[in-house]
Amino acid sequence: MKKILFIVLLSGSSCILGQSCISKIYSKILGNTDIRQEYKLLVYQALKDHGIANSENVSVKRMNSVGPLIALMPLSSFTAFGIWFDEEQLDSCSADEKTYQIYHEAAHYAKYHHQKLLGIGAGISALAIAGLIYLYKKLSENNVSHSSALTVGAAVLSIEGILGLLPYVVKLQEKEADIEAAKKLLLLNKAQVVKAHIQNLNQDSSQSGNIWWFSDKEQAAYLTEIIK
Repeated sequence: MKKILFIVLLSGSSCILGQSCISKIYSKILGNTDIRQEYKLLVYQALKDHGIANSENVSVKRMNSVGPLIALMPLSSFTAFGIWFDEEQLDSCSADEKTYQIYHEAAHYAKYHHQKLLGIGAGISALAIAGLIYLYKKLSENNVSHSSALTVGAAVLSIEGILGLLPYVVKLQEKEADIEAAKKLLLLNKAQVVKAHIQNLNQDSSQSGNIWWFSDKEQAAYLTEIIK
C-alpha cells in the first residue's frame, strides 16, 4: 500500500513539475553518482538498439540504498526519467545476465513505462478526489447522519479498488519489457543471452509471483515461447 501511495504522490507532482525537475528529484532520491563507464556504454548501446536517439544523453546512475526502502522490497534496477542500477548486483552477474538486465531496463525506458504509470496515477488521484467530493455532496443533500464518516469509508473503499489497477499495470509492464528485451536480443543474434536468462530463472525459481511481478517460473515460460 505504501508503494502505491508513493506512486500516486509522484503522479501528483508530475502534473506540476516539468520532466527536468522530476529527473533531478529522482537523482537526489535514488542516487546521483554515475555508474561505471563500462556499464554506461552498455546501457547506451542497449538504448540505441531500442531506438532511442541521443542515448548518451540519458542519465545512467548508481542506485543508492533509498530506492529499495521506498519500494519496500529489494531492487536491482529502476527506470524512470533515467536508469539506476545496483552496481554491486551487476558485478555479481555473468556477462549474459548483465546484458539481459540492461536490455530489460532499456525496454522500460523506450516504452515510456514510468511516464505511463505516472499518468495513470495522476488519473487515479483526480478520480479519487472527484469521487470524494461527489459522495460528500450527495450525503449532505440527503441529510444522511454521520455523513462525514460514511463519506470517508466509501471513499477509502473506492480508492482501494482503483489503486488495485497500479500493481496490475506494473506487472504487465514488466512482462512487456521482458518480451521486448528478448526479441531485440534475438534480432541482434544474441539468443544465448536470452537462453542463459531462462536457465537462471529455472535454476533459481526463488521469486514467487505477487501483485507486482510474475514468478521466476512464469517469466521462464513466456520467454521460452519467444525463442521456440
